[in-house]
Amino acid sequence: METYKAQSAEVTIDGGVLTLTRKKIGKDDVRRIPLAAVTDVRVKPGGRLAPAFLQLVLNDEPPADMTTIEPNTLCFPRVAKYNASLEALHSRLL
Repeated sequence: METYKAQSAEVTIDGGVLTLTRKKIGKDDVRRIPLAAVTDVRVKPGGRLAPAFLQLVLNDEPPADMTTIEPNTLCFPRVAKYNASLEALHSRLL
């Protein structure tokens, strides 16, 4: 089982299933996605003050805008603990 941390979210890969857990007040939003359904991974690098984004493209559906409210997009602030997680998750999904 591999775990990667993003801002207000956690990604766990166990076998052939990716579990995306978004931390919300009251109840967490949990989505289980088969790794076979992830057909592409898009990355928008962050700047000095802007966070980086990683978006999962599922089953060849057209990618949406990379925003924090889009369910398949993860936000990674420019902090050392998130930088390593972003790079590791990106290389794992390629």
